Amino acid sequence: MKLSAVAAKLVKAFEDFEIVDAHEHLPPEKVYVKQGVDALTLFSHYVRYDLITAGMSPEDFDRTQNHGVPIEERWSIFRPYLKGVRHGSYARAAFIAAKEFYGVDDVDEGNYRALSEEMADFNRPGIYDHVLRKRCKIRTALTQNDYGLDNRTDYDHDLLMPLMLLDTYAASNSKKAIEVRATVFDADVRTLDDYLGVIRKVLARWRSEGVVGLK
Repeated sequence: MKLSAVAAKLVKAFEDFEIVDAHEHLPPEKVYVKQGVDALTLFSHYVRYDLITAGMSPEDFDRTQNHGVPIEERWSIFRPYLKGVRHGSYARAAFIAAKEFYGVDDVDEGNYRALSEEMADFNRPGIYDHVLRKRCKIRTALTQNDYGLDNRTDYDHDLLMPLMLLDTYAASNSKKAIEVRATVFDADVRTLDDYLGVIRKVLARWRSEGVVGLK
């Protein structure tokens, strides 16, 4: 798309902005670098829903993300559905990442193995600083804790600031769920006030550990 002179000047100015990213689902870097990554990792997360809409079964999607399965087998499952999702906005992010960080214009039969090897080599301490801070100019990112009752708060609290998932306690919809959540403080919950007491303790602990909000 050809930009006008004014639009091009604005885009150039935007590229120099520092960003406060208000929505991420990243684990702490020390957790991320221990996870397996490859070309199919680019098509995880929200691309899942486009792939399933295109006809892939949820079980097959889970298999494409299982690093215990050879990459060749996982690619053979994924490949027939790529044409059905490649022009969606979720997949577009994957192709942009492949281009910006690994220099490939497409992810295909000819390069997925080499791309996977390069991604695995790049997945080491310092990746967050390079990708998020230096390349994306993110000053800080509000990062949703996705660990359920584990309530992970060991982010670096500089680049990544933790948000806790409100539903961890607000979505308790059974006696058993309430009892499980009450075990965090060895509480005996018999009334609504008892449960609210547990939540207050949880909120106080989260705040003391650097949590900056709820989502």
